[in-house]
Amino acid sequence: MTPQRPKITIIYHGGVSFQPPSNHTVKVDAADSSVTLRLPDGRCGSRYNLEQREASEDEVVLHIGRKLADDSQGGYKLPPVQEVEEDLNRRWEAAGGKASELNPPWAEGERWHEHLTRMRRRIRQAERKQA
Repeated sequence: MTPQRPKITIIYHGGVSFQPPSNHTVKVDAADSSVTLRLPDGRCGSRYNLEQREASEDEVVLHIGRKLADDSQGGYKLPPVQEVEEDLNRRWEAAGGKASELNPPWAEGERWHEHLTRMRRRIRQAERKQA
């Protein structure tokens, strides 16, 4: 039997989904009602309402809602979609892909979240081939 890969945590907010950098902290509280996102320095963080959790074959998507609190050092800044796309393009190129080949055609009625999910899936496939 093939060992299972750990699922990747994805944050979904306002129609956009992103994978926080590996050195950022994502913590769901014990009551499964809120998510805290924190920068690597441990100081800047924010707590959000957890609206939904969904799992796919290789992702756990945490749907966050309204911001509940920022810590005293400032809050966690959610990336705009342009930054998410730039990050995915960097990962794609690091996995040996050409930037012009990553962005798949939009499916009819597709939203940003679905489109970004398809991009992440292609990147993971390329990363696995490279490993």
